[in-house]
Amino acid sequence: MKKIAVLRCFKVSSKCAGSGCIKAFNNKTASFNDYDATLDMVMQIPCSGCNADSLKEMLNSSEKLKKQGVSSIHLSTCIRATCPYYDEFVKELSKGFEVVGYTHGSEK
Repeated sequence: MKKIAVLRCFKVSSKCAGSGCIKAFNNKTASFNDYDATLDMVMQIPCSGCNADSLKEMLNSSEKLKKQGVSSIHLSTCIRATCPYYDEFVKELSKGFEVVGYTHGSEK
C-alpha cells in the first residue's frame, strides 16, 4: 500500500478544512487519479506559516513521515497558489519523497 501525506498552507487552513483535498483523494481525481485503490493518506499537515523557518521545520518533520512509511507528499493546491516558498518545498522535499505539486483543481 502506498502511503502519502498532504502538506497544507497554515494560513489557508484557518479558513479551509481541506475538503477539496479530501474529496479529490476519496474520488481518485486530479492529483490522485493515477493511484490504485490501495492508496492511504497518512496525514494532512500544515506548514508553519509564511516564514523563513517553514521549510526547515517541514524538513525536520519529514523524518517522522518516513517513519510512517510515507513515500509521496502532495503539496496542497493552496500551497501552490499562495506560498512564496513553493519552489523550495518542491526542490527540498523531492530529495526524500516523490512530490506532487497540487491536490485538486487544474494540474497547472
